[in-house]
Amino acid sequence: AVSRAHGGRAPSHVERLLVRVGPRLVRAAPLVVAVAIVLGGVGLVLARDLHVDYERVRNFRSEEPIRRADRAINERMAGINQLDVLIEADAPGALLEPATLARIARFQREVETLPGVGKTTSVVDYLTTMNRALQAGGSSASELPATRSAAAQLALLYDLEGSDAAIREHLDPEDRRALVRISLPSGRYTDEARLVEAVEAAIARHLDDASLEVSLAGRVNVDVRWMRGLERTHFLSVGLALAAVFVVSVLAFGSVVAGLLTILPVVFAVLALYAVMAILDLWLGITTSMFAVLAIGLGVDFSVHALERIRRNTIEQGLSLEAAVLEGLPRVGRELVFNFACAGLGFGVLAFSRVPTLVEFGLLTLTAVSASFVGGLVLLPALCLVFRPRVLQGSAAPEPGPTARAQGSTPRMAKAPSTSIRTTDWPIGFSP
Repeated sequence: AVSRAHGGRAPSHVERLLVRVGPRLVRAAPLVVAVAIVLGGVGLVLARDLHVDYERVRNFRSEEPIRRADRAINERMAGINQLDVLIEADAPGALLEPATLARIARFQREVETLPGVGKTTSVVDYLTTMNRALQAGGSSASELPATRSAAAQLALLYDLEGSDAAIREHLDPEDRRALVRISLPSGRYTDEARLVEAVEAAIARHLDDASLEVSLAGRVNVDVRWMRGLERTHFLSVGLALAAVFVVSVLAFGSVVAGLLTILPVVFAVLALYAVMAILDLWLGITTSMFAVLAIGLGVDFSVHALERIRRNTIEQGLSLEAAVLEGLPRVGRELVFNFACAGLGFGVLAFSRVPTLVEFGLLTLTAVSASFVGGLVLLPALCLVFRPRVLQGSAAPEPGPTARAQGSTPRMAKAPSTSIRTTDWPIGFSP
């Protein structure tokens, strides 16, 4: 038989399923809310185990040649990740002063004792090597030149190689700027951040001089700086995104309570996303940091569709909340299923990619959209039934008893007037 309620077409399998599920949802609304609170709490606890980390080479699969080469080089050599310490003196030639060279040497010796450091290289190594060669292994073979003039002569010997003399990678032609290069095998942010903090402390102990200006550079420093920014601002960004969705929902529905109802399933989805990341030990890094905000943008659609359908049924058609849910669930459910199929499954296909970053993107987006789908279809109606906000009550008629609610036999109430200002089907004014 063709149902007029479905626009002259036979109800779909999804609609028939939701017709059967509707009465059960009405009866179990308090249980649904309680389970959601428990799951949200579990998600919050798991989210606390989420840690910020990043390693660029993990964008490739472990069996890729670049990953194998990275492992081989870091196992056999000092490391391909570099932190540069730039030292600038206040006058040309000042870096060749014996006292300054001794400071740099002490700084290097301390840094080389730090965990994770492969080796350090600076102008001190070049001058010491040349001095050892000239002294032919004498008593001062491992010592730095005793005078600035002697150091300049050793540097001049390197310059005889030409413009590409190796020493000039660590000392400029004016002998005013020097570079200490620290090599380390690990490219993980957590390892790099610990090293940067320790190096900064060593700089304060050995290179804190009015005549010297010291700064950090290199890939390791860049990684640490942008990851620290992400670590500081990620949850603030997520909070601002949720606040923006809340404000827009309040303006659209004309009710603070409606805004809260819209945002709660989205918060549930974000917690589910963080929980899955913690369970799978997925780091919060450059790529994964955007997934939570993406989940908010994709997930709010489900809440808006469901809440607007319930609101129309109560305000415009004068139905009780129970009847509004029973009548609206099959209709809005079909729309939400299509939305889930397009967004969730569409992005979920990326989980079969050979690129690890895309696999994470597909898996986590599917998780977020699935949680938002369940939140909009199940949690939001349950919240409406449990808390019964005034914004969803169409008239002052008494609510039906539990038996009538469970059977879905609620009589239709008179149509209640709405104070919404309408230019389309979307309410943009304020309802009582």
